[in-house]
Amino acid sequence: KSGYIYHHPQDEPPWLCDACGERFRDDDLSVGGMPLADMERMLFQEHQMLEAHLSSNPRIDFDELMCHYASVYRPLGLRHGITMRVQLFLCDVLVGNPELGSDLLESLIDGLVATVRRNGEQPGEMLPVLTQVAHVLVRKKRFDKAKALYDLALEFLTIYGEGSPKVKDAQRGLQACAKKDPKLVR
Repeated sequence: KSGYIYHHPQDEPPWLCDACGERFRDDDLSVGGMPLADMERMLFQEHQMLEAHLSSNPRIDFDELMCHYASVYRPLGLRHGITMRVQLFLCDVLVGNPELGSDLLESLIDGLVATVRRNGEQPGEMLPVLTQVAHVLVRKKRFDKAKALYDLALEFLTIYGEGSPKVKDAQRGLQACAKKDPKLVR
């Protein structure tokens, strides 16, 4: 049975396999002969360089971004912090360019929500892009899914107060879902 390993710094040994429950020390792990710590550092640096490049030159082929994503999640797994950072980055790209794939956007956000919940954290706090993803889904008339994302976002956003722009934006999205009217979030 295949699985992914995850780092739990408070435990010893700190690495845990989600399939078999076995634990590993840092020096027990390698990916293609490269120590896992070195692989993590290299992939994190590659992602930072990509973000820096895109901040100065925002043009990139989407397939290249997907290859970057695959190069991170294959060795590290979907729950790894670096992978989640790349997934959030892809969500931002897809929110800004929904014609690239709202199905992919929905799949990425579903995976992120599941990971955040599995880690015992609140999705609305950890995933600030929820409202924007829900807006894209409203425009695609996927009202039920959008409503679920707005509800998740509002579980956290209410800390800003009922009158905050973030809360009002999510509430406007809920109204769009209730009325099945995508024009309310344009």
